[in-house]
Amino acid sequence: EFVNAKDLGSLETATLDDLRIWHQQSFDRSPVALVVTGAVSAEGAGEIVDALLPATLAQPDSFFEPKPLRLPEQMIYLHEPSAEKSVIGFLGTLPDTRDPKESADAVALHIFAAGADSPLFNAVRADLGATYDMSFGLVNYSREQRSFVIGGEIETEKMPLVRDAVLRAYDAFRTDPALDRLPEVAERIAESVQENMTYVSDSAFMIRELILDGKAPQGYYSLPDKLRTITSDDMRLRLRSAFPDATDLAVFAAGPDPSGFPEACVITKAAQAVACK
Repeated sequence: EFVNAKDLGSLETATLDDLRIWHQQSFDRSPVALVVTGAVSAEGAGEIVDALLPATLAQPDSFFEPKPLRLPEQMIYLHEPSAEKSVIGFLGTLPDTRDPKESADAVALHIFAAGADSPLFNAVRADLGATYDMSFGLVNYSREQRSFVIGGEIETEKMPLVRDAVLRAYDAFRTDPALDRLPEVAERIAESVQENMTYVSDSAFMIRELILDGKAPQGYYSLPDKLRTITSDDMRLRLRSAFPDATDLAVFAAGPDPSGFPEACVITKAAQAVACK
């Protein structure tokens, strides 16, 4: 309920029996994959796994099946009259995590949104002089519900201008990107991935994700080189084929004054967003 933002009061009324039922339905199932990393032998790892997991695990009556991610066509504005600042956000869907080329998406987002040389920075800060505190990221709600989000704090009176400028910049980048920074950005991300390989917990997590995506776990070690070999042609094709059109991005905003967005679905509580079209 907390994730769905429908009834936050249910957190206060949850009982121990509710927790037991949730645990049984969520955790008491046969593992799909087990990944062990670190200074431990196969025999030692087996003993640890045997100690942690019972010989047989109860199977839940049904598994959670995520619904397709449905984005509203109408802009949503959360009106908070007492708010001192305004924020705006953009959400777009991407192919699921099993897509063999999904690693290129992080590079694309960094080129578009990271740093003073990025199209996003130029559209918001350099061209409009609006307060710039934009962030971005990839969000996996599930393996099927994969998306990217861009957003941040903006001067209230410049919100409509920023909305239009970001959408124009995104459209231009998706259809005709300047990719001079591609080698630099790809190398930086590849180095970060390579550094994470020195941490056993990060390695275990990534290997597990590859297995759950139906990919070879050995592919984990080739991820940095895979990033380094992305070409401009690869990136242009990825942007056109995997990233949504600017008109398909969902736009969200919050602040003290919705008058700049007469077309928006104005709400006063987050849960009301489900009624917006």
